[in-house]
Amino acid sequence: MISVHSDTRIFVFTGTTDMRKGFRGLCSLVHAFSEDPIDGSFYVFSNRARNRLKILQWDGDGFILYYKCLEKGLFDIAQTLDGKLLMQRSQLLMILEGVKPLKIRRNFKAKVC
Repeated sequence: MISVHSDTRIFVFTGTTDMRKGFRGLCSLVHAFSEDPIDGSFYVFSNRARNRLKILQWDGDGFILYYKCLEKGLFDIAQTLDGKLLMQRSQLLMILEGVKPLKIRRNFKAKVC
């Protein structure tokens, strides 16, 4: 299980990534988007078929690379024009658990006394 703090930034690269890339190859992709791979953020990459996902993270003294391959189904990752998306912690955890968000709506109802 991935431990993601609530203040951690999560960048999703919405283009396709060659899943043969390791630490250095993924770091070069992060640099290409003008981000710093050692800032503690999570960087999420997926393949063309959207059934494999890699997450790169700097933990203070080295890189961690998470890799998940689905047996069935696809990761539901939105596409963007610039190829980069900033995601919330709850969205990443839902994607990793296989939840397909059709429409996320939070209900905040004030109680009247």
